[in-house]
Amino acid sequence: MRLNLKDWQPESEFLRAIDARQEAAIEARGEARGVRRALANLLARQFGPLPAEVTRRVENAKLDELNVWSDRILEAKTLAEVFQPASSANGSMA
Repeated sequence: MRLNLKDWQPESEFLRAIDARQEAAIEARGEARGVRRALANLLARQFGPLPAEVTRRVENAKLDELNVWSDRILEAKTLAEVFQPASSANGSMA
């Protein structure tokens, strides 16, 4: 008899909460992985081969940073504009 993990249901509230958190964490990691891949591709298309430091920065970034950079690429003229600190991202926004 084979057990199907999809059929397994945690019996306690505690186990259900842990299961939900693990599922959310896995989903977030997958989402971040996809955004990283898309951002790296867009950066390379827009600015050419990426310096190793930029590649490392993208690979180590959290999802919220990746989303900010993904938005900035639409108007950035340079890599530096994509990665500038939030306080100076749009000098005209005060």
